[in-house]
Amino acid sequence: MKRSTTSFLISAVVLGLAPGCGTDLPAESSPPGAELRAAGPTDLAVAWRPVEHSASGAVFGSELTLENRGSSALGATGWHLYFSFVRRVLRDGEGDGAIVQDLAGQGIRITRADAAASGDYWVLEPVAGFAPLGAGQRRVLHIVAENWAILKTDAPAGFHVAFDGSAGGTARAVAATVAIDAADPRQTTRFSGDVMPVETAALRHAENPARQPLELADQLLPAPRVAVRHPGEVRLGSALVIEHTRALAGEAAYLAAALDDVLGGSCGRRDALASHRGDAAIQLVLDPGLDVDRDGRPDAEAYVLDAADGRIVIRRSTRRRGLRPRRGRRPDRDPRQRPARCVLRHPDPAPARAQGRLPRRGGPR
Repeated sequence: MKRSTTSFLISAVVLGLAPGCGTDLPAESSPPGAELRAAGPTDLAVAWRPVEHSASGAVFGSELTLENRGSSALGATGWHLYFSFVRRVLRDGEGDGAIVQDLAGQGIRITRADAAASGDYWVLEPVAGFAPLGAGQRRVLHIVAENWAILKTDAPAGFHVAFDGSAGGTARAVAATVAIDAADPRQTTRFSGDVMPVETAALRHAENPARQPLELADQLLPAPRVAVRHPGEVRLGSALVIEHTRALAGEAAYLAAALDDVLGGSCGRRDALASHRGDAAIQLVLDPGLDVDRDGRPDAEAYVLDAADGRIVIRRSTRRRGLRPRRGRRPDRDPRQRPARCVLRHPDPAPARAQGRLPRRGGPR
């Protein structure tokens, strides 16, 4: 895989630098006295990349390259480079195995920049031994931090620089890039024995297909223990009637209100004992002997829904913990809106059936 480089959308700006140990990359040498001359326009940029991780996964080394694209030197004092980084930057002498922090040896220090010194906001500053970075020069700084960084989102970000003596200490944005080579195991192996593949767009796409089919039981709430699909359908219109026993009047009112919202009509309700008709589109029935788990004992909370012959019958095992009537006012509907239709389809004259346990009070509805 080719090394990929992402540029943060932070524009490089012209910075006023005061006159001011890493490795300087080949470039023009600084003229004598550069650290003493007056400040001039300078264009500063940074680039970051991980280098290697310790075997234990406790620390990792990285490189931060400073590049002076301007016409005057980045001085030995008087500037402060701020950035955000979720990983803790180690103190000098801390590390794991051969990966040990040595900031002072490069003429810099990195400390937390917030007043409480407790967050992920850091500042890199020059200390004794920092050689001025001349115009056109680059210098690689070696930095050790905790844990690991294998993705561009793990990288330091939001670089900006401030100079002593600038008006109000105003900070200026610094252009930044991140380079991670997904094919380099030193950069992407977090610890010895790490076998997780490097996350890529192609891998995420393969793991998350656009369409994932669901079984019938997974499409129903509350989820039934068993759902059996048969041919045929039951159509529900806005003028349907819910027939119920007196003990289930509250549940019938709740169901009617919910269906009114979906169908755009006004569902009727009637007492089953009073009507003696049994031809309603939906019937709610109590069945104290219902045993859906087939353990030979009536279930305390369970239901069976049968859809057949143009109507739906819902049998409940108890009236103590069912669906409760919805409280409050139903939202107003636009009277011009056409009623919707709810269709329950099942593939055969035999009834479709779903059975399961009711949710406990206070649980998901």
